[in-house]
Amino acid sequence: MVFGERFTQKDSPYECKLKECEVDNWIKSFGGDYAEAPCDTCPFMKIVNKLAEYEDEAEKLIDDGK
Repeated sequence: MVFGERFTQKDSPYECKLKECEVDNWIKSFGGDYAEAPCDTCPFMKIVNKLAEYEDEAEKLIDDGK
């Protein structure tokens, strides 16, 4: 990860915006399994989406400062 690089993606086909999400694999390691849409039941989605909002705000502040 490069300093200033986002952890989330702006244009995600899913409701969650996490880059390289490994939650599905993590859940499977405990013997669980997701349905077809893993984001629907993801326990971290609210946190990740809040992080995306903060990253958007930070980008705005950086852009305004240029």
